Amino acid sequence: MKSLTLDISKAMLKPYELEYMAEQVKTAGRMLHSKEGAGSDFLGWVDLPVKGSRRD
Repeated sequence: MKSLTLDISKAMLKPYELEYMAEQVKTAGRMLHSKEGAGSDFLGWVDLPVKGSRRD
C-alpha cells in the first residue's frame, strides 16, 4: 500500500492553529475509516485501494 506525506511547513499556519485543528482531524479520520456520521453511505471510496478489483 502506498502512503501520502504532506509537508505543511510552508502553509503559513501558526502553531496554535495546528494544535486547534489536530483533534478535529483525528476525529474526522476515525469517522471516515469507521464509516460513521452524516453521509457515511457515500464512503465506498475509502476502501477502493484495498478492496477494489483491478482490471488490466
